[in-house]
Amino acid sequence: MTLAFETTMKRLFAILGIAIMLWCTGTQSAAAAIPDDVQKLLDTNDCPVCILSGANLQEKDLQQANLKIAVLAQANLKGANLSGANLVLTDMGSADLAGALLADAQMNGANLNQANLSRADLSHANLSNANLAYADFSLGGGVGAAA
Repeated sequence: MTLAFETTMKRLFAILGIAIMLWCTGTQSAAAAIPDDVQKLLDTNDCPVCILSGANLQEKDLQQANLKIAVLAQANLKGANLSGANLVLTDMGSADLAGALLADAQMNGANLNQANLSRADLSHANLSNANLAYADFSLGGGVGAAA
């Protein structure tokens, strides 16, 4: 087996383990982002199957990023540019995507449970089979916003 294949398989098993743990306990992900994964995303815009839970990616330019099957649970993506990004099967549960640009993003099967999508641009985004339970799609400023 190649090193890339072995690395991908290890990441898939890690994500599967986290998913099983969350399913059994019914709680949100507590796993932290892997620093190397965050750097890989910022350097290459290509980080499928990466662990980015809780990462601060506020206002980052992630246009056309490949984040297929990545874990972005509880990540700060406020104002990030994810236009045209591949977010298929990505876990963005409880992520803050307020004001994010998600135009033309592929989000098929993504988990957006309890995600903050207030003021996000979702024009032409593919959300088929996405989990949108309790997601915030408000157009206002949210809690504590100036009147």
